[in-house]
Amino acid sequence: MHSKPFRVDATKILTRRELSLVLADLKAKAPRSKNAGVNLILVRLAYCTHELAGGGA
Repeated sequence: MHSKPFRVDATKILTRRELSLVLADLKAKAPRSKNAGVNLILVRLAYCTHELAGGGA
C-alpha cells in the first residue's frame, strides 16, 4: 500500500499567534483530558525539533 507524499505549504503552517492560541487551549484542557496532555507534549516536541533543525526565526 502506497501513500501520497505529504506536502507542506504556507496554509498548513501556524503563525506565532495561532501557535500561542493552540498551546493556551491545550494547557487549559490538559488537567482534564489525557489526550490534550499528549497533544501538548507532541506540539512542544515538534517545535523543539524544528528549532534544533535550524528552522527558528
